[in-house]
Order: sequence, then structure tokens, then C-alpha cells
Amino acid sequence: MDEQDIRQHAWAGLVEFTLKYRSAVRNVEAFCDILLPWLKNIEQQQGESYCKAVLNYVVNVLDIDDEKIFVQKIQEHLTGNLRGEAMTLAQRFEQKGIEKGIEREKIIIAERMLSEGYDFNTITKLTQLTTDKLLIIKKNLH
Repeated sequence: MDEQDIRQHAWAGLVEFTLKYRSAVRNVEAFCDILLPWLKNIEQQQGESYCKAVLNYVVNVLDIDDEKIFVQKIQEHLTGNLRGEAMTLAQRFEQKGIEKGIEREKIIIAERMLSEGYDFNTITKLTQLTTDKLLIIKKNLH
């Protein structure tokens, strides 16, 4: 196997590794300790754009349960442009957290309003939750 074939295999392996965790990454530290040095190695082989695509997938598609460890591991393992790109992408975690918090608040308000006997139209108007979502919330209240 020549050097180019080995390089292509390593790059494909990286994608296979990240795809393995399609639904969620539960052990972020172990995941990062494998993924990030691999990315760094591929970046050093003129694969920066490839690495950015993989990082984009990790941040936007995978459900990472501990964003702080992910950011810490980025700082530990990556340098240069790839580190900067990873940190920019990691800022999306903060935005996702804010959005989850807003959604959770809407649900809490809807639960209170349902408990107080407000009608669905009023609740959907004030919380911007769908009627289907309210039905689920109501079902979970009882």
C-alpha cells in the first residue's frame, strides 16, 4: 500500500469513526482523545478543509453531552487554524444551550397555564408552542 492509499484510509477512518456516533456521544473525553489527535494528524497532511468538515459535522449533528469537556479538549489537542475553527464551531454549543433553555421555559409556563385552566389557543399564542406539543405536555402532567 503506497503512502497516498494509507492517507486516504486514515481519512476515511476518521469519517467512519464520527459516523459511528450518529445519535450521541456519551463519553466526550474518550471521544475527543481519539478524534482530535486524528484531526491534528490529518491537518498536518494538508487536510485542513477535510478536518473542518468533520468538526462541522461533530458540532452540528452529534449530540455531545458535555460541551465544556469538548472545548477543553480542543484547547488541549488542536493548534493554529484548526483550533480557531473548532472554537468558533464550539460557540454554537452555547447557542444551542440558550435555545434549549428558552424551550424549557416555554414548557414550564405552558404547564402552569394548563394547571390554571387556560385554553389551548391562549397558551399557544403566548408560548408559541404548537397544539401538538401542548397535548404532550398536558398528557405528561397527569
